Amino acid sequence: MNKENKFQLNKKYYPQSPKGDLSLTGFTLLEVLMVVIIIGVLATLAIPQYTKTVEKARASEAYSNLGTLRKAEWIFYNDRSPQTFTAVVASLDIENPNSMATRNFNYTITASSSTFTVTATRASGTNAGETITINQAGAIGGNWTP
Repeated sequence: MNKENKFQLNKKYYPQSPKGDLSLTGFTLLEVLMVVIIIGVLATLAIPQYTKTVEKARASEAYSNLGTLRKAEWIFYNDRSPQTFTAVVASLDIENPNSMATRNFNYTITASSSTFTVTATRASGTNAGETITINQAGAIGGNWTP
């Protein structure tokens, strides 16, 4: 056996071109462009849906905080003589949601002696300035849209 043949590659185990010689296989430019276009179309469809889902999740945080503030207002009302509501979030016996550094909503209370409305105003993002409200009876309103 010849020493030169000892180290030759066995061609039948490697991909070959139609010409029959040993070659490397890969993707053509057209195939790569098609993949990039498909990924772009999928991203165009997915990103708005993702943004909408994130806004809904942030709104659920606001609904939770509004419910907590409403209950705290009623506790404040029942603990006072004469009974009255407060317009100051910090005077309620709960953690002030406005004190969080990374909050998504700002919370305000409009109160009289017999009624109140708690308002959550979107601080930033695509829905900045939109509101969600709840009153003493638990009715939810505002102009927030997901």
